[in-house]
Amino acid sequence: LYGQSGVGKSSLLAAGLLPRLEAAHTVRYERRNREEGILGALARALGLTAAEPTADQLCDVWLALEAEDQQPVVVLLDQVEEIYTRPHPARPDELVEFLAVLQILLGERRNRPRGKLVLAFRKEWLAEIEKQFAEAKLPRTLFFLERLDRNGIIEAIEGITRDQRLQAYYGLTVETGLAGEIADDLLVDRGATVAPTLQILLSKLWERARLHSYNAPCFDQELYHELRQQGLLLRDFLEQQLAQLQNTNDDALLTGLTLDFLAFHTTPLGTAEQRTLPELRATYRHQWELLADLLRVCEDLYLLTDGSGNQPAAEPASRLSHDTLAPLVRARFDESDAPGQRARRVLENRVVDWQAGKDGLPLDEADLALVEAGLAGMRGLTADEERLLAASQAERKKREEERQRTAAEKAAAQERELLLQRQSNRRLQMVVGILAVVLLGLLANMLYPSYVAWQTRTPMVAIAAGEAILGTDEPLTDDDIAKGSFDLAGFQIEKYEVSNHQYARCVHVGRCPPMSDPTELNDETLAEHPVRNVNAFQAAVYCQWVGRRLPTEIEWERAARGVTGANWPWGIEPPSLALAQMPSIAAGSMPTTTLPTDSLTEGATADGIHHLVGNVWEWTLPATFNDIDETNSTWKTLLVDPKLIPVLQLRGGSYQDSIKYITTRLLYPPTKPFATFGIRCAAP
Repeated sequence: LYGQSGVGKSSLLAAGLLPRLEAAHTVRYERRNREEGILGALARALGLTAAEPTADQLCDVWLALEAEDQQPVVVLLDQVEEIYTRPHPARPDELVEFLAVLQILLGERRNRPRGKLVLAFRKEWLAEIEKQFAEAKLPRTLFFLERLDRNGIIEAIEGITRDQRLQAYYGLTVETGLAGEIADDLLVDRGATVAPTLQILLSKLWERARLHSYNAPCFDQELYHELRQQGLLLRDFLEQQLAQLQNTNDDALLTGLTLDFLAFHTTPLGTAEQRTLPELRATYRHQWELLADLLRVCEDLYLLTDGSGNQPAAEPASRLSHDTLAPLVRARFDESDAPGQRARRVLENRVVDWQAGKDGLPLDEADLALVEAGLAGMRGLTADEERLLAASQAERKKREEERQRTAAEKAAAQERELLLQRQSNRRLQMVVGILAVVLLGLLANMLYPSYVAWQTRTPMVAIAAGEAILGTDEPLTDDDIAKGSFDLAGFQIEKYEVSNHQYARCVHVGRCPPMSDPTELNDETLAEHPVRNVNAFQAAVYCQWVGRRLPTEIEWERAARGVTGANWPWGIEPPSLALAQMPSIAAGSMPTTTLPTDSLTEGATADGIHHLVGNVWEWTLPATFNDIDETNSTWKTLLVDPKLIPVLQLRGGSYQDSIKYITTRLLYPPTKPFATFGIRCAAP
């Protein structure tokens, strides 16, 4: 029995002849495998366990079976072409030896078995097998199995519904005309493998139909058209199943392990190869935990099937679900660009030089990287491949060490060159260093006072431009200003009086005149108290050092009284020690010292300016209401020759001198200090 791959030879034997012959014959079916060969398959079919069965032993067992069953014994041996596609390594003349046994077993002898021996193989091996039979002069009948025609396909689909017993058991119905439509679709491609495609299609139809109605499944056009859109050919089936496999084992498919695993069940000739469980374990020893699960999934998706024939005593094995999948799997494997396949191609191309104990050239770094990236997606390495990989890794390590050594030598040479350069430039560097130190010293001497001045500055309060009420209608002294409403330009005034610590910094950097008595200036306990006993010139020099000037007395009064012309910085309440560090006649109190500049928060203005009343008198500049030129002229004269100015105004009173009203002014020569005179700076 012969025919093209996928024409249905195995199905004809197992599902066609077997059930039809069993009524009047004892039928034994086996497949040839590489380990036992074709003679071993015949012995296994007859139940003979001898390692090297003779023709007489086979004949005796065959005759005994026929006598026991009282009917002829027919032996069906499938996949005989594997004598050529999967030859036994120790039996190059396997078919010749088998035919020699058949000459004795089935030749002209009186007690030959009554049954028949049926050999099934693929059409492309007919010439070789027929030649051997002709030379052995064995009687034979050739039967060419055509692929299913239209009537055969319709019979395969509707046959179960035409048998009353089968129809009652399965409950299947087939929509009228559907079988013919399926047949026409399958026969469009003259080269297509009809039988396995039909087998897969019917399996899918059965599964889907039972999902729709378990007890009364129906093959209808809607269900068929849904499956047809997914593809009917085995190539489509393979792609669909691989796509499903990606959903359950994405890594295995991406690395190429799935294709490697399926291709392991094929031969380089594009035929199917059965693999035993020990073979799989040995070949994929590095990935067995993953492969065990992959094997189960492939069987669930009909890509692989149990190769042991469901015989409990047989060794566990797996094979492709149909031989016609083999060339498709092989082509997909050969075309794959997955890491596993790329690595395998590199290894199989290069390992030739390492076989038989030889030492070839190692892989270059690019090929080595490809191989290492693909190890997880391919079979385990052979001993020669492991030697090639180890040698390549050792060579890469050697090259890396050489690169590091070269880099180190280059770095050392550069270091020596730099050292010589340093030595030759040392004197120049020393000169440059000395000059740099001198320049830095000069620069520091120039910039240090400015830096200290910047650090010494205290916060300022911005007073917005606008109308201000100044002076009083009830002068208490001849120096008071008459009350009026005036437009005043915006300005800034320091939040606190200048402290001993701040003025000491100015003296330290040589920008301010020293005090006649520096005792308080150097007293750490008085560092935050207002500096006192300064004249107007000292006050002006300090304010200029920090980038500011003295406030005009109009600015000072606006800061103290606010926009409403209040009686006092804090409001209308008379002064008290809680509000101002100043003698209070009503309270009968007389302070003996100043307070820190940030104290008496309750006596501060609404803008947060402290001690505008009390603590120390504050020098101010004269001003004829927004006459900037006059103010600037007085300011410049004060800094250049204060003796030209007869008197300047001080405002706010002190811890020793009370004032009866905020408008009170004290006139005093700018060159003369006094124990209760202090400083507050301002700016435009």
